[in-house]
Amino acid sequence: METSFPAAVSTLLGELPKEIWCGSDLYNLEGFWYTSSILLAFMAARSNFRANDCDVFFNSSMKTGTTWLKAIIPTIMNPVG
Repeated sequence: METSFPAAVSTLLGELPKEIWCGSDLYNLEGFWYTSSILLAFMAARSNFRANDCDVFFNSSMKTGTTWLKAIIPTIMNPVG
């Protein structure tokens, strides 16, 4: 019988290293700390996402030049125009 997704996450939460920080439970998965709600979203995205060879990802952390990044993406994607 196939395990449902929420049950699988519940089982995973019981197995992951856990710390309490500022009143929130944090779980360590692959070297990163997540709250349970973020971990659930991460697991759903990871299980459903399929990358294509032509996919391009541009990202930056908060306060590290997102305005510049938004301005340069069209130039990178359309170098002629």
